[in-house]
Amino acid sequence: MPKELPIKEFIDVFAPQIKAKECVLFLGPRFGQTREGKSVSETIRTYLREQNFLNDANAANGDTHAAILHNLLKSAGIDADQLPAQDKPLKDFAAALDTALREAEKAPNTPLAKLLRAAGISYSDSLIDEEFENLFLLKQRDSFKEVTLKSKLSSCLKSMEPGPLYEAVARLPFKAVISCTADSMLEKAFTNLGKKNSCEFRWYSSKNPDAKREETIPKNKTILYNLFGNAEDPESLIVNYESFFKFFVSLFNNKNPMPKDLQMVLDEAKLFMLLGFDMSKWYFPFIVSKLNLEKNSFNTFNTDNFSILTQDSVFHHNTEFKMNTTFIVLQSQTETALSQLQEAVGDSDQAPAPRPADEPWRSDFLAAIEAQLNKGELAEAIEALLNEKQRLDLSEEIANNLTTLRGNLASTMTAFTKGQITHPELLRTQSITSDGILAVLSALKNAGKAPNN
Repeated sequence: MPKELPIKEFIDVFAPQIKAKECVLFLGPRFGQTREGKSVSETIRTYLREQNFLNDANAANGDTHAAILHNLLKSAGIDADQLPAQDKPLKDFAAALDTALREAEKAPNTPLAKLLRAAGISYSDSLIDEEFENLFLLKQRDSFKEVTLKSKLSSCLKSMEPGPLYEAVARLPFKAVISCTADSMLEKAFTNLGKKNSCEFRWYSSKNPDAKREETIPKNKTILYNLFGNAEDPESLIVNYESFFKFFVSLFNNKNPMPKDLQMVLDEAKLFMLLGFDMSKWYFPFIVSKLNLEKNSFNTFNTDNFSILTQDSVFHHNTEFKMNTTFIVLQSQTETALSQLQEAVGDSDQAPAPRPADEPWRSDFLAAIEAQLNKGELAEAIEALLNEKQRLDLSEEIANNLTTLRGNLASTMTAFTKGQITHPELLRTQSITSDGILAVLSALKNAGKAPNN
């Protein structure tokens, strides 16, 4: 079984390696949430379902209930055409089943979801293979549907805004972050924090695997790499088995599609942190084995190869025996682990030197924030406060509250622009945001330093 380690002890032991950017972060399909609090997979599946793409239009004229019932009857050897046109018990059964499937799709690890999968009942009787998380592979090759799926995936992925966890990652000194998704939420988080120039975003392309492979990446930048493509480049997305197998095989041969500079980073890394993975999945051993192959190919270090997990990871004990690595499970959930890591080593290479609480800069800065509030520049005021978190000595709780206010304000503005909410609702959110910022300013003025709740 993996070793368990309190987060404080982990920080005491490994903080020097993390500060020295000797840690590579892998974000699995289950990592993080959008600003609306939904997972990437849930967001995409909901979008595709609303677009009538998940279910095969050839099954019972595209009717979801009828399609499920049609497939069940077919598997039971029942001729659907021989049933009475108005069979209420069957219609009620199909409707109840549809509700159960929707709930199971939102929470795939519940007993209900597992029961339905064990019974072979799912929406997967349609177009998309349900085996993979954050990969949407068509069961059958169809050029028109592939183009349509890429377009819909691109549209949905580009609309996603990052939740707080992505900003927590962006504040930490990882040398590289490799994501098992095709969204750009982590890059957006870097941009939101004013750190866009400190990262280099690259991705695998199913159309042109060797693109930019030889290009040099500045050593002072954090490498962000998407294994499954980039929403801004729809042709890079993997939507069929052929492209997926081509990608998977390429990871283990001499034509590795990852940039050479990223491969060097993997080889030099002293530890790997893996968040958002289900380690009982068949693909996980391959990914960790790949890390070990890269690391051991030049035998750069004689130290143990550590793979760091969090308590909310799904772990299967057989996984540990398949790989030459030492698994360490932190006695902490992902959100807490990132928060405490951020306090210990976050933004270490960018934090300005602490300044006295009574220096002129502080009063001038707070006056500038008040001026922004008076002009209604709420998002800008929050951004300015967060950018000066270190100098203001803002507590983690207050910083998180400001981040939440910013996210709620952005979501409300988007909804108002789309005509989804009324003007009074927008004004109410703006008022709440303004009050929240004023409360922070008041505490800063009265205490002479940032409150630490």
